Amino acid sequence: MDGPPLTDGSIAIDGQLIQAIDQARRSGEIDLGDVILLPGFINVHTHLDLTDAAECQPKGADNPEGFPAWLERVVAFRRKQSLAQQQAAVETGLTYSLQAGVTTLGDILTQPSLWSLLVSSPLRGVAFRELLGLTPDRAADAITELNDWLALQKEGRWHRGLSPHAPYSVRRELFVAAMTAAERRGCPLAIHLAESRAEAELLAQHQGPLVPFLERRGVWDPSGLIGSWEELLQMVPAEQRILWIHVNYLSPRCLSARQTIVHCPRTHAAFGHDPFPLESWQHKGVRVCLATDGLASNPDLNLLEEARWVYRHYPNLTADRVISMITREAAAAIGWEKWVGTLTPGKLADLVVIPWPSGVPLATDPCVAILEGSVSVQAVMIDGQWILPPAPQNG
Repeated sequence: MDGPPLTDGSIAIDGQLIQAIDQARRSGEIDLGDVILLPGFINVHTHLDLTDAAECQPKGADNPEGFPAWLERVVAFRRKQSLAQQQAAVETGLTYSLQAGVTTLGDILTQPSLWSLLVSSPLRGVAFRELLGLTPDRAADAITELNDWLALQKEGRWHRGLSPHAPYSVRRELFVAAMTAAERRGCPLAIHLAESRAEAELLAQHQGPLVPFLERRGVWDPSGLIGSWEELLQMVPAEQRILWIHVNYLSPRCLSARQTIVHCPRTHAAFGHDPFPLESWQHKGVRVCLATDGLASNPDLNLLEEARWVYRHYPNLTADRVISMITREAAAAIGWEKWVGTLTPGKLADLVVIPWPSGVPLATDPCVAILEGSVSVQAVMIDGQWILPPAPQNG
């Protein structure tokens, strides 16, 4: 993803790193047959602890105004979910991700105890500690949590980030504390923003369907709300690495170039939101990444299917541009661009193998062949080791 496709190519790997990419033949090489080799996919927004939450998915009658009803289902599900069930959900989500060719994740972590499951997995990524707190007491507790979280060291393939959840659930002071801590520690932020019209109504008028949702939980405190989405955008330090999640109702004029938004196409469609102005965002120079979200709002954790959905619905986007949103651009979004996101000598040997689609001429652009077809990931390598081995080839 840092140059044109290489036909009949060869990748030489030395330990964890890519040593060379060329058309040379080497002793001991593995012939994978007619396949496409790509960088490992990077899913920058997941909720792995909700992998078993299919019962919460948006119903046919749901729409952007029904977003609080969906939140009610998710909260009810979380309240009955035991720690053991959360752990099992995370482990299942990691397996699903790997099978879909995802080698790097940006996961929203609700419980610090789930961190050990991430770091013991073969995948790499950023664990964004979720922070909630609209009332003064809850915000103060969350500030203590974020400081405790960042006081711990990163571990190997996993780094720590912060996710002050959303404008309807985070007090102004908590946003400031999270941004200050992230800037000081050099860690990324992930914030859900502009998910529904109900959120805009809440911020501007302190009314709407999110008010009773917050009241029922004893956390309604309008004095802690930021005034608007634009106000939150202006609070972010200039050099802070941040992922703006969803932004379903944010105008492209609100973000400056070089910022990052995360679009979850099939979740967006499931809620019946207005068409997403993806091309307008890109024309503005804003980095756009694709992600799956969690299984409380999405059918699976297959990032490639998100890319295929976008390719079908945005015909003006080239196939390689779409694939870049789950590889190169995603790596840059979470600060891993020096190590993953492209197949480049010196980078980590994270790659996926996709069989060439049957009946498609070999002269076809491989990105087009992937996105117009339905073939699944066949094999996955992380750090130069096959995690899902390729099928053996005859001869």
